[in-house]
Amino acid sequence: MSILPKLIFIALCFNFVACAKTQLAQPVFLVSENDAPQIDNDSKGTATLTSTSVQKKSKKNKAYEAPDTSRVEKSVADKELPLQAEVPLALITTDYSDKTYQLVIALDQNSQVSAIKTINNKGKEKTYPLSVLGQEIVLAKAVGVSLVTLHCHNFKQSSGCPLEIEYPSNVTYGKFLRFKADLVKNASGWQLQSSGRKFTSMHLVAKKFFGLLIGVERLELR
Repeated sequence: MSILPKLIFIALCFNFVACAKTQLAQPVFLVSENDAPQIDNDSKGTATLTSTSVQKKSKKNKAYEAPDTSRVEKSVADKELPLQAEVPLALITTDYSDKTYQLVIALDQNSQVSAIKTINNKGKEKTYPLSVLGQEIVLAKAVGVSLVTLHCHNFKQSSGCPLEIEYPSNVTYGKFLRFKADLVKNASGWQLQSSGRKFTSMHLVAKKFFGLLIGVERLELR
């Protein structure tokens, strides 16, 4: 496929996203219920979202993407500031690219969440401070397409929040899928859960058309 048809194809994809819809889906757990880590039932802040309605997406509620920052440059600039602990939550991978994203939370000196970050294996990070955690944020991206976005609901620094994690099923006609999860703090520490089960990995299996990425076939949790 020549360059011009590819450009036309990508332009059409973004045009469809402007009137796209998103619907509820179930993630694929690649561990059995018996092998899954046992979850502390005393977890705080794990209110369950109940809406299953299909929602229209528009450019007005486009997910916020933080600018890239070099890990090396940032560590030098911040060397005189109080250290913030970083707690890894999940590794985001895809079979379309070798780029990986580590989803982490930054904790302040009171062990409360001060930011959500993504750190890729190319030495870049994105930081999402408390001020933007009420809106949809981009966690992973490829060829200009947001592969994973996250939306916190009623975020609390000490206990976390219910989450909606969204990914594109097919950008050619604007179909997005989302699943519900929770960021919680319990006796084991901070972790991500979906349907009460802990996960530390999100792997996206790409959907391609003539070699072009058009969406995510499925999202696998481990």
